[in-house]
Amino acid sequence: MNSCEFCIVGAGPAGFGALKRLLKDSKTNVVLFEAKGEPLYSLTSMQAVPLKNDLFPQGITGSAFRSHLLSDSEALNHIRFDSRLIGIDLHTRTCIMNHEGKENEVIHFEHLLIATGAMQAITPEMLLPGFRGAGIFTVYQVLEMLTHFDFIPGQHLGILGESQYSHELAILARQKGIKPYVFSNGVIAESIRYREIVRVLGDEHMSALECILPNGEIAAFELDSLAIDGNWSMEHKMRELLGIEWDIDAWHAKTGENQSIPSHTEVSIIGDAYEPRFDFLQQFANGYNVAGRLA
Repeated sequence: MNSCEFCIVGAGPAGFGALKRLLKDSKTNVVLFEAKGEPLYSLTSMQAVPLKNDLFPQGITGSAFRSHLLSDSEALNHIRFDSRLIGIDLHTRTCIMNHEGKENEVIHFEHLLIATGAMQAITPEMLLPGFRGAGIFTVYQVLEMLTHFDFIPGQHLGILGESQYSHELAILARQKGIKPYVFSNGVIAESIRYREIVRVLGDEHMSALECILPNGEIAAFELDSLAIDGNWSMEHKMRELLGIEWDIDAWHAKTGENQSIPSHTEVSIIGDAYEPRFDFLQQFANGYNVAGRLA
């Protein structure tokens, strides 16, 4: 059995932030496990909209921030890729990691930081009236399609949302030659303002979105696909392994003040796994700060 003082699961912005802080505090017995073959995967889709904080007052995109973090060779030496968490025993402080889908390894930890991210889903309150069939996705699903698989869901894409992901998708769709119809009452430019979504139309595949405009007029927009800004929560399997619940009203995992599980304070939930944030700089800072309190 291998042992480490700090075990981090998930090499997204929060997990990487935790790793950077622990190394800064001279903690060397640190291992970060990542299920994919590359770190900071989610940032590869964030190429258009720059975000700002005190360190980046001029703004930086997710992909540029990823390149900035990957220049740290010391941090990369502490990451084990293609390693998926499949089991946790909180009483013995052990977790089981599966490597490349082949062999399992038992890891003993003093502190476990869960940074596995969150999943976007179209939850009941996000369901639209009318047709249910092909052509309806979450925003993040379509963003991933266009970035990594070059799969075009349709030539007339509707985007319903207010988040940074929706903003990114609208820009990327135009770059791919898709005409996006962005339905938003937020800050996204060139969007269609609406008062209410009436229904989705279609037969086997969606064909239009009908809505009430601010002036009270009912308008139908011909679409062949629709991406909806859904809600986020920690993956059910991870909640099951940790024995924690997701606070739907507060939109975060039910943990203590230090984002630790009340019955097992050596386990901390960070980043999207704790509370989904569309700001990758905030995610990084959350992992960095929580790890700093532990160190």
